[in-house]
Amino acid sequence: MKKIVKLLFTCALTLIALFSFTACAEVENGSKIQRMNIELEFLNASGEVVDTQTLEAKLYLNFAPETCAHFIKLCEDGFYNGVTVSNVNGTWCEFGGYTRDGSSLTQKEYTYDNLTGEFKKNGFGGNKLKVEGGALVMKRNYDVTDGTDNSPKYDTAQSSVLVMFNSTAKFDVDSYAVFGMLETTDGDEYDDTVEDSELDRASLSSLGKFNTVERLETDADGNKTYYFEKHAEIAEGSEYYAIKSDYYSVIVDGEGEKHYYKGVGAVSENELTGDDLDSFTKLLNEKGNYFLTIPVTQVRIKTITKKA
Repeated sequence: MKKIVKLLFTCALTLIALFSFTACAEVENGSKIQRMNIELEFLNASGEVVDTQTLEAKLYLNFAPETCAHFIKLCEDGFYNGVTVSNVNGTWCEFGGYTRDGSSLTQKEYTYDNLTGEFKKNGFGGNKLKVEGGALVMKRNYDVTDGTDNSPKYDTAQSSVLVMFNSTAKFDVDSYAVFGMLETTDGDEYDDTVEDSELDRASLSSLGKFNTVERLETDADGNKTYYFEKHAEIAEGSEYYAIKSDYYSVIVDGEGEKHYYKGVGAVSENELTGDDLDSFTKLLNEKGNYFLTIPVTQVRIKTITKKA
């Protein structure tokens, strides 16, 4: 009898332990989630930090398990500490590939394995997340194939993360791994008509705080600066790599005409004309995906940590 009572008691403790473990794991939309804090720094033209904001994100561990585990590993290793927002436009921005010194980008050294793309076109199903405002998407190589009979370049993701401002067909959920969401319910949303002097990031949701990066796409004179990622195949079956190249600026005048300049800023003697302009615009049309729009001033990740 004592043995039976002891066995029942042991079973009860086991069930309590299992229940406690399950209860501690937060679940949302059928997936366990891991909450993260992203500390974002805004710098002025002199490189001084003028604003720091903490954003909240949720990683969906069951929807993209390898991608989430990889992202958390990079965070815990401090990989993202100090990386810059290296591309921004009206639909998304991205971070994780570069650090920045003034107007110069340096590719972040990456020593980890590439990721297997966790999305439908790569044979992975069950991800319920959408490409919408607040979505975190693991960027991969834009080119679907390498021009040969080799398999599509779906397994090329490394560290660059796209933060969606709103939905877009460019990074569809069937072709890119969506693995998390910024918190969108913890404050008022971003209003891009608010003047810089009246902007209060602290009152915005996490998505709203990241949305404010959008206004840094152009300077007060309408100048936009691009960074071109040159790429090349270095061996059969290898991946593309990015190397430091030239900057180009574009000025849009009152009539909507664009003027392109080689270098940072609109310096008249560096305006592209004739064959140089034709070559550049041809490159821009053919390889537009490799032109990063550099924010006027720097926005960088200070740290990303698990939320207790």
